[in-house]
Amino acid sequence: VMVYLEDRLRINVPENYSLSGDIKLGICHDCQFIFNISSSEEKNYQEYYTNLNRHQSRSSLLKKIDNDYFQGVLNYIEVNCGISLSNKKILDFGSGDKSLSEIAVMRGAKVADCYDVGDPALTKNYDIIISLHTFEHILDVRREIQNLSNHLTEDGVLVIAVPNFLTYTDNYYGPYNHFDLEHINHFTPLSIQFLLIKYAFKILGLRIGERFV
Repeated sequence: VMVYLEDRLRINVPENYSLSGDIKLGICHDCQFIFNISSSEEKNYQEYYTNLNRHQSRSSLLKKIDNDYFQGVLNYIEVNCGISLSNKKILDFGSGDKSLSEIAVMRGAKVADCYDVGDPALTKNYDIIISLHTFEHILDVRREIQNLSNHLTEDGVLVIAVPNFLTYTDNYYGPYNHFDLEHINHFTPLSIQFLLIKYAFKILGLRIGERFV
């Protein structure tokens, strides 16, 4: 692992802010996983996402954009992975405004639970766990992969969507935008597959696309 420090990645934050403004990038040259080495701890991130930014309120056009995206993810699961949602127990991990679970129930899911920061620990097992644009925010990615694998039924499916590090310079967000206090992990198509295979997952499908925001 190589540690990379760039002055332009430091962010000024208010006094007594939940998160540190320092951003140091650790890069694993074997698997291409890139992650932030921060002085902030898990309790700091939980405080930040609980009190300052829960991504819970979406309305009008933004909600329609989200719902179209959620429908597309569920279509991919059914069409490309060949897995019916009918009568399945589904978990939306990092659920935001909870629209995904509502759509899953309308499309035949037996159960569609939500989990977000600060919720009690998971106790049930699920046929499908979906985590959309959550893993770039998680402090301990390996621990959470293991945790979710422990809550999948036999032959259960884990669906993860994350930003693609290799396209950071090609999209409309602008230079350095992805390097902020929230996006502390940066994945390539290779690194996300490497991580899942390490924890005994079989890759059923990989889609590289755009999420309109």
